[in-house]
Amino acid sequence: MGRTPHLRFLSPPSGEDYRIAREAIETLRISHLSEKAFSEISGGEHQLVLFARALAQQTRLIILDEPTAHLDYGNQVKILNQIQILAKGGQRLGYCPKDAIYGWAIGYLSVIKIEVVGHAIYFV
Repeated sequence: MGRTPHLRFLSPPSGEDYRIAREAIETLRISHLSEKAFSEISGGEHQLVLFARALAQQTRLIILDEPTAHLDYGNQVKILNQIQILAKGGQRLGYCPKDAIYGWAIGYLSVIKIEVVGHAIYFV
């Protein structure tokens, strides 16, 4: 889950890859979804799984476009709290909130400069 960019061609995931994926799942407290097919879970659960996949990828920048869309209130708070924790920990995040009421989460995010050159977008 989310570790494909770190794998060599035709190589299976390592124990470390599984550990990182499990850590992302545990961070969002969605281990109850780990044995279910993606087609069997709700839209809100999809959002949580996709966010866990982004965490497992361990990228320098995570872009979140309405990460709380389709989530019940409890899961919205869970995602926003995780966004705050990541931002405080130095993770670079691009965040587009679903609603202005969630603007409080932005206070923990640093502003980054975006440059568009041709078809490429550069985050400086």
